[in-house]
Amino acid sequence: MVIMSNILNTNKYMVPYFKNMDLASLLSKINGKIEILMTNFDDDFQKNYLKNMCSKHNAVTKKDIECLKKNYKLCYYYETLDFENIEFTIQGYDAIRKDIHRIIDSGFTYIMLSNPYIIELICNEYSNDIKIIVSSQLEFNSERAKIFFEVINDTSCIESIVISQKHLSVEKFKRMKNCFKGLNLISEIDRFSSEIQMVHEQYYNTIYGYYNENAVKYLKELTLKITEDNNKYGIKDVSKIIFDNESIIKFGSPCSTYELLEHNITSFESGNIENIKCCDLLMW
Repeated sequence: MVIMSNILNTNKYMVPYFKNMDLASLLSKINGKIEILMTNFDDDFQKNYLKNMCSKHNAVTKKDIECLKKNYKLCYYYETLDFENIEFTIQGYDAIRKDIHRIIDSGFTYIMLSNPYIIELICNEYSNDIKIIVSSQLEFNSERAKIFFEVINDTSCIESIVISQKHLSVEKFKRMKNCFKGLNLISEIDRFSSEIQMVHEQYYNTIYGYYNENAVKYLKELTLKITEDNNKYGIKDVSKIIFDNESIIKFGSPCSTYELLEHNITSFESGNIENIKCCDLLMW
């Protein structure tokens, strides 16, 4: 693991919320370092898109939110990258704005986004109401990503960037810290730069988020073949994941499992970095 400082484990954690998670037990193992919980509703504009399929069973209710926001900052997981241009129609625009109002009214501190249009929409219309966390799906892993911010009128509500580990080097990481001094850099620990992730994200880009059983079936078969042939084939070595003691550490996804989250976060806490498992394999 590449550490940019001599101090380890001073980081705060960003983790998904699971219905079956034992927060009290988990917090007792990690000294209460969880700061941000990621979650979503089960009936937002994403509901008919593949990207949100796997997390419906962990969706929160109003009662859940009222309880959780007493102790944590909540981040709404609005990560569908492509709506096949439906977001540009009047119906899509109205549906997204309805979701945003509901998210803000419910008390979420953050919203995680990968769709550039929705990022710009919130920057223009809701900059005082909610903070944006930019998803790693946008592949921000160098200072060149600043171009994205230069075309938006008001970026004051963009608070954090989840750094993509793809092609990320120590030098690039340092330059990003220098370039984005006013932003929090969030490091993903258990989403590695892998061929599995590349296929997974290319699939979303190709079919624009629509659920396609044949494509999913083929990609699951590909994933199984890769892991059966060689468990490490195509998966970035965990020792090459880059973070520092100032980064917020992001574990897991609402599409993965609590068991994997608990395993990875306790492995990180105990210094057994080599035991961290890639959650990309559970992202289908």
